[in-house]
Amino acid sequence: MKQALIKISLFISTALLLTALTVYLVDPFFHYHQPWLGLNAYLYNQVYQTPGAARNLPYDSLILGTSMTENFRASWFDKEMGWDTLKLSYAGARSDDLNAVMGQVFRDGRKVENVFMDINDYQLSSPPDSFLTLRPRHLYDRNPLSDIEYLWNKDVLWAAFTMIVTSITERTKLDESYLWGEVEFGKHLVYRSLEEVRRGFHESESVKLVSESLPEVDSIKASLDVCEQNLENIVSFIEENPDTRFIIYYPPYSMAYWQGVVERGLLAEKIAVYTFSIEYLLAYANVEIYYFQDIIDITGKLDNYLDLAHHRPEINYYIYASVRDGKHRLFTDTYKAKLSDMYLLARDYDYTSLWGEG
Repeated sequence: MKQALIKISLFISTALLLTALTVYLVDPFFHYHQPWLGLNAYLYNQVYQTPGAARNLPYDSLILGTSMTENFRASWFDKEMGWDTLKLSYAGARSDDLNAVMGQVFRDGRKVENVFMDINDYQLSSPPDSFLTLRPRHLYDRNPLSDIEYLWNKDVLWAAFTMIVTSITERTKLDESYLWGEVEFGKHLVYRSLEEVRRGFHESESVKLVSESLPEVDSIKASLDVCEQNLENIVSFIEENPDTRFIIYYPPYSMAYWQGVVERGLLAEKIAVYTFSIEYLLAYANVEIYYFQDIIDITGKLDNYLDLAHHRPEINYYIYASVRDGKHRLFTDTYKAKLSDMYLLARDYDYTSLWGEG
């Protein structure tokens, strides 16, 4: 019996050691190091790979943001702008998630030349500590004891074997990370999304017109307070890294999105929050703001979208090229007029034209 127990103990100990050694050497989530042993890096699990990739993969510039950034290619920025780019998309990221990721990016004083990122409606209006997906905090902290959750985890072990196989058979590339592939777009999908918004807020389909003038800040103080809390999660890194260029863009949501905003009587609030956020960010010399929400040639064509906001990959290239060429950039003396025009556009737009034949 004693010998049997010894053998079982040795077997278990050996299995645990081999498991931990395999995970450490392959390191599919880049928790300890960039790929070794001829393996190639490929990002496919945004929640679990992002913190390690931010710390350990090579780059001097970043594409950072939500699902809206998934169809950018790092190679665009590398070839024409001279960056060495890593894409760290994080679908549904709230400002607290972005804060956590940037904490890994700038950990131990790492120097980053450029951060290209999106800012979305929900990131400005949701409570900062809300989340779409629970963040694995053991992959962010410095506590070696929490690595138990990584080294002896069957899902991580399976990811290690998957990384080995794909490195041998597919030779996937970082530049292809998170690209959507074959995805359906169309007006019928956008309409379905609008109907879900309508049901969620128990509102009628009639348009509620609001005041022509932009609201006073005090009238929406609660919304602006939440917006400021979210911005503070980002600007702490902007302040601490004055030599890093932060390029922030506001994605082109469809006009159907704005229809839903108008129908719910939220247009004045939305524009005020956007205006506040842009003014807040433009106060920093190392920030550039690009605004795409008023481009009707994009936003007015619902076949560009798969829901109220997510657009075709071709539009990602348009956004990239615009930033490259300095188009659609906002400045301290232009942003207020731009947002005032957006208010009037959304208020007065003929939304029935979106839903015609075709």
